[in-house]
Amino acid sequence: DLTPVEVEGIEAYAISGPPGLAVMSACLGAFGPIPDLVASGINAGINTGHSVIHSGTVGGALTARTFGTRGLAVSVGQSEPWQWETAATIARAAARWMLGDPQRPQVLNLNVPGVPLAQIEGIHWADLDEFGYFRVATAEHSEKKLQFVVGPDSSQSDPSTDTYLLDKNLVTVTPLSTVEPAPFPNIQASDIWSPGE
Repeated sequence: DLTPVEVEGIEAYAISGPPGLAVMSACLGAFGPIPDLVASGINAGINTGHSVIHSGTVGGALTARTFGTRGLAVSVGQSEPWQWETAATIARAAARWMLGDPQRPQVLNLNVPGVPLAQIEGIHWADLDEFGYFRVATAEHSEKKLQFVVGPDSSQSDPSTDTYLLDKNLVTVTPLSTVEPAPFPNIQASDIWSPGE
C-alpha cells in the first residue's frame, strides 16, 4: 500500500513494508529522481554492534548504497521523553557533511544518546560492538513467549565500540559497507553437493 501523507506542506508517502522496500522503491524512480542521500530513521532505540544486521533502519541505508546512492541510518537512545530534536539536529549535520564531498563514506550508522543536546559530550568514530543492544533472550516454550532483555552493557564492551561510547553520552558514527562475498574456501564447490547425490 502507498498512502499519501501530509508533512508540513511536503509531499510524503507511507509504505506498508520495511524501510528497505521504501528505499528500493525510491531508488527505482517511484517518487521521482533517485535521491542523493537516503536518511533512514530516526529509529526509536539504538542500533549498535553486529546486531545492526537485524535492523530495518540500517537495512534502509545499506539498500540505498546498493542502488548507487548514499545512506544515513539514524537511531536515538531510549529516554522519557524521546529526544527526537537532539537526533534530528545531529542527523541534519551528518547529512550535510556526507553530501559535502564525494570521497566521504557512502553509508553511516549514526547513534545518538537519548539526552538533550546540551548533554551530548561530543561525537566519535566507533567500531561495532561484539553484538550490540540486545543482550539476553529467554523463551518460555509452554506459553510460546520470547523475551529480550535489552540495554547496552557497556561495562563489558570495548572502549572503542559504539555501545560503550554511547553510554558516555557520545554520538557514535560507524561507516558501513554493503554485503560483499567472502573469499572462496580452498575446496571445490562440488564437495558441498554434486548432481546425482
